[in-house]
Amino acid sequence: MLLERINISIDLGFTIFRLGKENPCIALISGITYDDGCGVATLRNVVDKLKSLTLRGSVIVVPHVNELDLDVENNRYSGSLFNLLIKRFSEVLPSNCLVIELRCASGFEPHIVIDKASTDNSVKNVLEAIPIKYIVMSNTSNTAKILRERGFNVITIVFGGGKEFSLDDVEQYVQVILDFLGNLNIIKRRVKQVQHEYLDRYHVIKCHSRGIFVPSIARGSEVSAKDLIGSLDGAEVTSPVDGVVLYVSSPRLCNIGDVICVIGAKSKGTP
Repeated sequence: MLLERINISIDLGFTIFRLGKENPCIALISGITYDDGCGVATLRNVVDKLKSLTLRGSVIVVPHVNELDLDVENNRYSGSLFNLLIKRFSEVLPSNCLVIELRCASGFEPHIVIDKASTDNSVKNVLEAIPIKYIVMSNTSNTAKILRERGFNVITIVFGGGKEFSLDDVEQYVQVILDFLGNLNIIKRRVKQVQHEYLDRYHVIKCHSRGIFVPSIARGSEVSAKDLIGSLDGAEVTSPVDGVVLYVSSPRLCNIGDVICVIGAKSKGTP
């Protein structure tokens, strides 16, 4: 294993772990935002697991690319610095490396996100190796956009942790990554695959008034249009689409505009 420190200024940079050699090449990256604590912990544990294994190919890992917790979404200056970090990351990757971006969203069902324009066969082959059921076709993150513009294929995995997370969840996510590498035959491991279900887009349901929201379904449930999601101060909240519940809020005092449910919507005609 090679450990390398990449800096673009005195206090701005990231640590990169290089394991194995030659092809295929998979890069794993997390720590994009402050909420990606579970991703940082997952990839640090993955590095520890891989150090003692023989790899048939190469795995490049950056557990925490945004070490200074730059506000990449709301601050233009911080966002521009972060973009420099991602561009520098792309410069130290082999050109044939496929990038897996780990993001965390507290309370979400684990799922994969790919850009609707991702039709490359190499992306499809790698998708088949990821043992996570749901794949959402959606616009991906700015990180993925920058890397695609520089010629890299990118797949985003969303795990259900956040800046606070369960160690049991992290261990589960580590096993998902190891199963994925095993399915690609990069490490020796029993093949574990799942039947994927493609979802057309995210559909976000928000509170239309202030009140107490009480859910009536669980994360991972399949819903049809007009199915009950929960209640807001006694009034029914229903799903406007067919799909899968990727997130539903716990009972809460809800302000106008707060997200209470995210549904992975199915295309019309999808069973």
